[in-house]
Amino acid sequence: MYGKIQITGLMEVKTGMHIGGSDAFAAIGAVDAPVMRDVRTNLPMVPGSSLKGKLRTLLAKRYNEEPASKPDDDHERLTRLFGSAKKGKVKRSRILFSDMVLSNGDELRKKGLQSLT
Repeated sequence: MYGKIQITGLMEVKTGMHIGGSDAFAAIGAVDAPVMRDVRTNLPMVPGSSLKGKLRTLLAKRYNEEPASKPDDDHERLTRLFGSAKKGKVKRSRILFSDMVLSNGDELRKKGLQSLT
């Protein structure tokens, strides 16, 4: 099958979440890990690579019989889906992830959150 399927959705954050944009040194009292932001809008975002990594980790816990030392050692189901760079057995990823951008900024501001930009 050579078709494409697009899966979309909404993500609801129920606990604290932080995806940092830099691991540079910060002085006392400074923000120690800036939030990832969309380049065009400067609003908080979740990179597609973070979503892909989280999904792969959850699936690895489900399908790997023992922890893999490298991603290339994951269960065949994972390497078929996410790809593999194993020497002699290179597989392309069958799944692409896009960045998620904030869509309810106005609602958050109405509830008192002020530091979106």
